[in-house]
Amino acid sequence: MTTTDYFLYLSQHCPSLPVQWILEMFHNHLENERLSSSQFSVNIDPSIVGIVKQKLLGCIELKQNHILAGKCLSKCSLFLTNRKQENAEKDPYEQVPLWIIDDLIMLYLIDKEQSIVECTRYTLKSILNHSIGQEIYQKHIKNDLTQIYSKPFLSQINFSSKIQRNFNSSSNPWLITSFDTWLISLINYLLKQIEHYYIEEKEIGHPYACIFIQLKQLTQLKIELAKKLFPHLIYCLLLLPTNVNIRQLLTNNFTFLLEQLNNNAFDNDCTHIQIAKIFFRTINYLRQCPIENLNKRNPGKNLFLNFENHFWLDFDYFQLAKCASKYQCYQSAIIYTDIWTTKQRSILPANDYLTHLYYSDIDLLSSSDLIDLFVRIHSNLNQSDEFYGLDKCFQNRPSLYGEFNQLNNNYYDSLFYYDQAALTMDSSKLIQSLRLCGFNHILEQYLHQISPVSDQIYYRIQLTSLLSGKNKLTQWKTNDEKRSNCIRENILSIIQRQMQVPSSSVPQLIDHNLWSNVSDLRECSLINIIDDMTMHYKNPEILSKIWFNQVHNQIKEDMFDENDEILLTRVATTHKLLLHNINEDTEHRTIKQTILADLVTNLCQNALDSKKLQLCDRYLSDLSPLIDPSYSHELSFLRAKVLVLRQQDTAGEYLRQLIDSPLPDSIHIRCRLLLCDWLNETRCETSTTIKQQLDLISNSIKNLDTSSLPLIFESYLAMAHFSDNEYQRLNQLFHSPTFENKRSLITRNQIEYNKQEKLDPLGRYTKVLKRSLDMDKKEIDEQKKLQYSYLISTLSNYLICLKLFSNLSKQQQANQIVPTDIIKKNSVPEIMITSKCLSYWFTNSNNEDVNKTLKKNLLHIPTYFFLPFVYQMAARMALTNEKVSLLFHSVLLEYLSRCIIDHPHHVLPVIFALANAHKDAHISQQSQATSSGTVKKSNTIGLIQLNNESNNDVRSRAAQYLLDECAKVKPLLVDQMRKLNDAYIEAAYWDVTPTKTDQQGKDNNGKNPTFPKQLRLMHIKDFHEVAVPTITIPIAIDGIYKNIETVKSFNAEYAMVGGVNAPKKILCHSSTGRQLSQLLKGKDDLRQDAVMQQLFTVVNRLLDKDDLTCHRSLNIRTYKVVPLTQKSGVLEWCDGTITFGDYLTKISDGAHSRYHSDDWTAMDCRRHIHKATNAGKDERKRAFIQACSKLKPVFRYFFYEYYNKPSVWHRKKQAYAKSVASSSIVGYIVGLGDRHVQNILIDTQTAEFIHIDLGVAFDQGKMLPIPETIPFRLTRDVIDGLGICGTQGLFKKSCEITLELMRRYADTLITIIEVFLYDPLYQWQLSPQKALQLQQQFDKTNDSVASSSSRASGKTSMQPASSSTSSSIVGESVTTDTNKMAERLLLGLRQKLQGVERLNQMTIKAHVNMLIQEATSIDNLSQLFAGWQPYL
Repeated sequence: MTTTDYFLYLSQHCPSLPVQWILEMFHNHLENERLSSSQFSVNIDPSIVGIVKQKLLGCIELKQNHILAGKCLSKCSLFLTNRKQENAEKDPYEQVPLWIIDDLIMLYLIDKEQSIVECTRYTLKSILNHSIGQEIYQKHIKNDLTQIYSKPFLSQINFSSKIQRNFNSSSNPWLITSFDTWLISLINYLLKQIEHYYIEEKEIGHPYACIFIQLKQLTQLKIELAKKLFPHLIYCLLLLPTNVNIRQLLTNNFTFLLEQLNNNAFDNDCTHIQIAKIFFRTINYLRQCPIENLNKRNPGKNLFLNFENHFWLDFDYFQLAKCASKYQCYQSAIIYTDIWTTKQRSILPANDYLTHLYYSDIDLLSSSDLIDLFVRIHSNLNQSDEFYGLDKCFQNRPSLYGEFNQLNNNYYDSLFYYDQAALTMDSSKLIQSLRLCGFNHILEQYLHQISPVSDQIYYRIQLTSLLSGKNKLTQWKTNDEKRSNCIRENILSIIQRQMQVPSSSVPQLIDHNLWSNVSDLRECSLINIIDDMTMHYKNPEILSKIWFNQVHNQIKEDMFDENDEILLTRVATTHKLLLHNINEDTEHRTIKQTILADLVTNLCQNALDSKKLQLCDRYLSDLSPLIDPSYSHELSFLRAKVLVLRQQDTAGEYLRQLIDSPLPDSIHIRCRLLLCDWLNETRCETSTTIKQQLDLISNSIKNLDTSSLPLIFESYLAMAHFSDNEYQRLNQLFHSPTFENKRSLITRNQIEYNKQEKLDPLGRYTKVLKRSLDMDKKEIDEQKKLQYSYLISTLSNYLICLKLFSNLSKQQQANQIVPTDIIKKNSVPEIMITSKCLSYWFTNSNNEDVNKTLKKNLLHIPTYFFLPFVYQMAARMALTNEKVSLLFHSVLLEYLSRCIIDHPHHVLPVIFALANAHKDAHISQQSQATSSGTVKKSNTIGLIQLNNESNNDVRSRAAQYLLDECAKVKPLLVDQMRKLNDAYIEAAYWDVTPTKTDQQGKDNNGKNPTFPKQLRLMHIKDFHEVAVPTITIPIAIDGIYKNIETVKSFNAEYAMVGGVNAPKKILCHSSTGRQLSQLLKGKDDLRQDAVMQQLFTVVNRLLDKDDLTCHRSLNIRTYKVVPLTQKSGVLEWCDGTITFGDYLTKISDGAHSRYHSDDWTAMDCRRHIHKATNAGKDERKRAFIQACSKLKPVFRYFFYEYYNKPSVWHRKKQAYAKSVASSSIVGYIVGLGDRHVQNILIDTQTAEFIHIDLGVAFDQGKMLPIPETIPFRLTRDVIDGLGICGTQGLFKKSCEITLELMRRYADTLITIIEVFLYDPLYQWQLSPQKALQLQQQFDKTNDSVASSSSRASGKTSMQPASSSTSSSIVGESVTTDTNKMAERLLLGLRQKLQGVERLNQMTIKAHVNMLIQEATSIDNLSQLFAGWQPYL
């Protein structure tokens, strides 16, 4: 079995707590994987890892096979990287409690205790012989095993159901005692109440109450069953009729329990922790249970509002949130806080909208307790982005300033604020800041003066003190002293004892009872270090292998604390246990010294990667003396790096000392590279000095072998950056006013010299003019030559980097460990290097040396690098062109041909779109003639004649040439793809007018139309060579594509989804059996949409790879757009989505009508605003404000309706905020307009924004009859879903991060957009007619959502691209006016990317603040077109 097999078995087929035999097998497998150098790089779903992790932690908690479970947890790095989830979410709401029979059969019937087995057997017979139990068995049990194992218990037996009456207790059953006593007593009490009302009083409520009653005896024997049953018993009682008044009684009891939990002074008290888990588990279960509400607008229909499910009990959710935070159920605390703020918001006075569009919950409630709780929760989750920008709320609360600065690695500032709050806060935060600042001595003195510290802090301080050798272990008090067996104290004791005996005594001194007392994953990892030392202390090579394989997988920036503790423990055990015996052989001691040096390096690197520079510096100071100088080269380099990052003036001198010292070549090169970075940053020396260092590096790397490939890559990248910067500097100089003045001066001097030469050729003035003129010309010529040399050097070095990166990828594929992720380390994804190469190549396409450089290097560069830019490359191809070098076209066509052969599924659609650009040129006339009967439908190939005539378009002819060349190698693929494209084009233009009777194309019987059998699309069968065009195929680096999902056939039936040009929704059957929906469009130019999707895809790759954003999960949702010709194409249909407008205002069940039935409808608001369209600005503003006051925002309820579990709810809220932020900033950069509520989709699975219909871009929205005055859509409902911080917090931080990334890669983005200079899309410039049509089409409908009513319910999707309506094509030639417009928009893009707005240069923070202000300005929103619906 593989690792994946074990995970799948444990998550799906194993009982809730795995049994011993499977744990033993799993543990042995994991141990073998570690010893075989496996890195656990298998692709396992994180949710599956989380399930297995929770099961293993459950074993530890219940002490059932806990030693094996702990060892499994510690042996696999997948568990370490899978973040902690709450245990309060295990009970999904089920109408039929099938879990009871499953658990009885699969768990308790095979229990070790005979009494439990007997009780289970009796309980099963009782349940299955009851009429309700038999109904469950016959109608609901689907599991075959459960059915088989249930049969023996179906026989009739004679037994009396004796109900025990000893449930009464003299004390209150809700009063906390010991956990087991409390829970069993309370379960008995609840079962007695259920029995009384359901059996004796015969009340009607929960249909399966009698099943719960049968479990009463087993719950007293099995505490796990009692814990799981508790929420169901509460729900069972709450379903009783209201006249019973049980709801108020339970509310009082739960409030009493909440008070006990909140008043508990001991946060680590085991009893209260277990009760808290059950308490929150019950609350979260009730949140899933539906409460029926009256539907005011449709009295005959029941209304279920998920938000109302939170109020089965009348809780103070703010107190609930504080309690959840206290017991570390942080995600539950977050959702409870949101519930409380939502409820409070509903009872506060409405916003007057005089100054602000939307007040966040934080601003509206102005509660210091709310802010304290919010910051504390997210601080513990290490999510400082969530309260980013709330500094204004931290007034007079220095502890909050301290937490904010500590989470953002500003430790000196955090120390300052913690010191101010020292008398009013827990000392642990101050202690942590002192340690992270590296103030170890001050910290040790401080610890003698204070109350007990936490176990983890105490442990690491002791280890550091022990390693530095400056102090003996100090017996400070810890908060965990009452625990008789503290794991960390025992490990410290082991190290202390071992220091007093020879190394050979290691196994005898190790306390093997450590596993008996383990309580969490962190402790498992620490004990595993001792186990590793015990097993492999005589074989340090094995120890090195298993530790460093694990380090390679688990070191991540967001896991600093876990990694720091693990690595520090390894350093301490290695130094004090392995190296304790000085009388060992030299070979073993060398290996051990190497292990210690590598561990200390990893420890320091972990701190450095997490930007904890002071702590890293302190580690280097304290731990470097432990290592022999011959092994400490890497630490010396790390010290230099810390000095550079801390901007110390001594960094340069220290680096020069290292360079002059006898170090390995690799360290010398890295020091020189770091010195170049430092010199470039500080500008303390000229570029000549940097060039000298780079020349030395260039000579040194010739001596390195392939094992140093990452370093060679870094070196060439540094050389490329240097020459690139110098080239850009000179380029800016040549375009500067100073240079223009100099050229003008040379021109004037030349004219003057020419005059003087005629008048006085030998005169003194003439000679002076001549010398001056020659000097100026020579200077310019030298600078031009220097710029030219930098251009060639830049291109050469960047191309070499691509070749090296390709070799690195091959090493990784061969499972060779590359020391660091060099791409992330340098913040330079390969896509940026590729775009640089293309940009310089295209700009200098007439330069023969540039073309020769590309020709020479492209032969050795894999084609997958250039796939993101295939459209840009294809737009420039031609067989002949007098204006461009023939060598350029030759190299370009040759490389494109390679791209087609290597990656046909990615490149051929682009080439076919160019080759078929005019294939639908005459279809409109043909279709008209056909429909009128003047043309006979005798064509056996299809009903529409396509234009197959050749044309004079140079790109089309070049594209056809490439297709012909490809057909020589892959004839079947080219033939099938040509037939498929023809079939798509024909179907796109098929006219449904003669058969349709309504807007959706349906006939009199309400059926969808069907394509005629003669249509080409109906003849597509089993095209095994052609991939489904609308699926995204991962790029195969080696060019080998296996198991591609190909086209099998198409359904004859299709659906009309509405729109001017009648787009059709068709169904494609793939080779895997999937049915894939596609949107087919004719008379629409989709090339702009395709380029925009390409831009979004490139931005996603940058977001995923750049070190600034890679750990933040920022992305823009994309969908596939495949142009077929200039005026037709096919798009991916976005399943599982709903338009923003449909969710909010759909006529039948929009959220506004469901949650605020007394408000105006969206149509009312629209009519009101529309009436003021022709009035003045003030009147339009008043109309907008009144509409807003009559329609409250409701989008926050979306998350309650679709996501029940607190952790899922929290993740989706974060995903939504990040999605809105990233798409808004990128949309602003490219000037994306027409963002009305039907042009935005919400993915109900991920909660992400999906922008569709991208035809209005590059600020063309400002050209509409009613201009768009906002940078992106940030209306009230959009903000309502962002969380209690509104536009502050995560949204604002994500905006800043995305904008910073966009600025960093401005050249890459500009390269993509530059395609418009060469392939001018007539659609991006809105004609007056098209601009008018965009807004008039809304006026013809009663509501913007009317168009959505035609779509199938459940799976709503992309609206037709109304913004991409047809218009006449002016021509394919690139006119001067078009080029000027394209250059103008590129200038605007550059200004946005530089932070220039209204001639003002802005920082990133100021830029984002300005954009948010503009997007939420009431003055701006009130002037928008009514159909845009700015009130939503």
